Amino acid sequence: MNKLLISILTMAVPALAGMAIVPVTEQNAGKGKIAIQKTPKPAKVAAPSTNQNTFFEGFEDRPYGFTQSAREWLPEGWQDISKSGESTSGHNLTWQTIDNENKNAAGPVIDPYAYEGEVFAYIMADVAYPGHHDLHVQDEWLITPSVTPVNEDWLYFKLYYRPGWVLLNRDNNDFTGQNNTLEIYISEDDGQNWTRIWSLIDDEIKTKYSDDDLRADLITRNRDYEPIYVNIKPYLGKQVKFAFRYFGNLGLPMAIDNVAVGVPMPVSSYVVPGAALRQGISPMGEYPVEPRLYIPSGTELSWVNTSIDVMRNEWSYSDASGAIQKSDVFNLVTPAYEFGSEHATPSLQGFFESRESEIFQSRFAKMQAGGSFIGSDDQGYTGEFGTCNYDITDPTHRVMVSPRHIAFGPEVDENWETLLGRLPETLDIDGILNFYPVEKGHPFGFDYVEMMARVEEDFDDDAVMYARVFATDDNGAPIALIGQTEIKGSDMPKANGEFTMLRFNFDVPVYANSDFFVLITNPCQFGGEVYFKEGNHISFAYLASADDNIVGNSFLYMWMYDETTGWLEQFGNLNSYPSTGGHFAGMLMNIGSSYSWMERQDAVEIDLPLEGGEAEFQVKAFHKPEKMALTFDGIFKPEWIDYTIEAAAEPDVYNVKLNIGTNPYDVAIETPLMLMSPGSYITVPFSQPANPASVSDAIAGTAVKVAVEGDNIVVTGGKGTVQVFDISGMAVASAELNGARTVIPAAHLAKGVYIVRPGNAKACKIVK
Repeated sequence: MNKLLISILTMAVPALAGMAIVPVTEQNAGKGKIAIQKTPKPAKVAAPSTNQNTFFEGFEDRPYGFTQSAREWLPEGWQDISKSGESTSGHNLTWQTIDNENKNAAGPVIDPYAYEGEVFAYIMADVAYPGHHDLHVQDEWLITPSVTPVNEDWLYFKLYYRPGWVLLNRDNNDFTGQNNTLEIYISEDDGQNWTRIWSLIDDEIKTKYSDDDLRADLITRNRDYEPIYVNIKPYLGKQVKFAFRYFGNLGLPMAIDNVAVGVPMPVSSYVVPGAALRQGISPMGEYPVEPRLYIPSGTELSWVNTSIDVMRNEWSYSDASGAIQKSDVFNLVTPAYEFGSEHATPSLQGFFESRESEIFQSRFAKMQAGGSFIGSDDQGYTGEFGTCNYDITDPTHRVMVSPRHIAFGPEVDENWETLLGRLPETLDIDGILNFYPVEKGHPFGFDYVEMMARVEEDFDDDAVMYARVFATDDNGAPIALIGQTEIKGSDMPKANGEFTMLRFNFDVPVYANSDFFVLITNPCQFGGEVYFKEGNHISFAYLASADDNIVGNSFLYMWMYDETTGWLEQFGNLNSYPSTGGHFAGMLMNIGSSYSWMERQDAVEIDLPLEGGEAEFQVKAFHKPEKMALTFDGIFKPEWIDYTIEAAAEPDVYNVKLNIGTNPYDVAIETPLMLMSPGSYITVPFSQPANPASVSDAIAGTAVKVAVEGDNIVVTGGKGTVQVFDISGMAVASAELNGARTVIPAAHLAKGVYIVRPGNAKACKIVK
């Protein structure tokens, strides 16, 4: 099968629904506890056990079932009063109680689930259906039993609703309307008279949402419950009832759960900024002594507050000088820290009345702003540390290995075919990848990738594994190759049954200014054919977490065969992998990341004749020359340019001297030359005329000539099969030579450098 890796650039990275269907037993790698935290979710508070409540109702005593009588059940002392709505066609338009399992057994599809437990209170909106278009104006009251608030009590509950649909004015297509909404009333005389104390529109929606937020809500499929807090201080010590009044028409249903009168226990948490990278395991595969975050210098960062049941916040953070400051803002913005400086990670404590949360801080208690990321592991290593997209300090995980599935080897395809219930030879596992987010405006770079792996058998010297880096758009679709390197069998560790860090060094450092993924592909030979001898096998360590809210960052890259469509490229989210050690939480992969800087020290422009010559320019940079590389495309070094980088007299200043040969291509080069280092680069204007002699790239000692004509590759002469490879060695096209003029369609190939091997003749390079 001729698989064109270049087609990866047209594919998004979806989760493969239903990928895993039977559990698989893994082995514990015995390396401690690690877990990814790409998108942490705030914990939910169990109100009865952690809060000081005078009154609480979670509706959990409801009889099990989907019958009308079960739906009409209310807790003791509660009342459901319909002032203008009615039940039609079996659809109960008044307040009812619903359980998660049977919520859709009768009536329409119900989106919300219980906030906690299995049951919630629900109110349906009257909607049009065949024979029913005169929609009712509803006015439905759900009334609590009598309760006497005391001390610091509030009324608080969880509400599921759709803010955009509450205010949508369908005539004007704006948010000046009022459809079905919710208000809360209080009575001091057992329901004879009522006073409004809270309005969903005035006290919630108009204080939280912009028109853009409301319009976005119109196309949102599901929402989470929102916490609602109602101040009832004027009624402390009085016996009262509360009413939830749902009224209006043309709106959407709502749900409430965990209705309480009392004082909630605040729980503080925040999300680490996307620009903050987590320190990973050491190059020896061990844990750092003091795990740190790695952040960009000279840049303010936002720490998004995800606390719940909090009335007031208190942040503790380091200012630019290193002094600890306090702030009561909701979301914190830390200052632009000096390059290379180290600071305490912010901590957060929340308060509700006199109750206070535990102090929350990232388990990475310190953070470093740019510079070389150096540290020590718990086994004595001191030196360079990579970063990752998982939290090595999370106590809920274990490091695992599945040599049958999270591996490269001759039997892996068959094992996945069995796992997925597919026919034999209809699945090819070609690689594994990790996805990395980049916070906009905070690009960084890296010059190596490490993976914890176990080589089960020795590979021959000519086996090659590739690491490729693809930039993606906001939806995760690959848009460009931005980095590539390889490791050969001769450099792979020999099989000894132990885990080791398999390292891929990039000749040209990768610069990432958008989200990206790192793809590690099967060992192969030149030409792209998968290369395995019987018994050759590589297993990769991964994380299994007890947390079922893990968001998956790791994917399989595979080809799946269908009789209708043939072989298609697919990405399978390993988050659905059935790990016996918990939920799949991610591949153990480090990147040698760096936030750095580089500046031009002159205004040199390089303009050379076809035959080349010498040139020189000067830069000031953080990284030393050994971490710098020249390139035109950000991926590969130009083969006809030799260069040296030497220190100048001034600190951190370098002279870059170039010895440039003859332009090997039949196109003029007017592309800026790039000097790259991990996390920074500069450009130098560069021009060199086209080389007419390379139009056919005449091959010495043969009569075979190769040329690019429009979207075709044309081979003159030769016998046998002509093969076309991309610069990485992957086969992308082939044809049988006719001995005269052979035309190879190449419209599907992106612009770039390719290698053409015409039969037994010497291979040559072309530029498309």
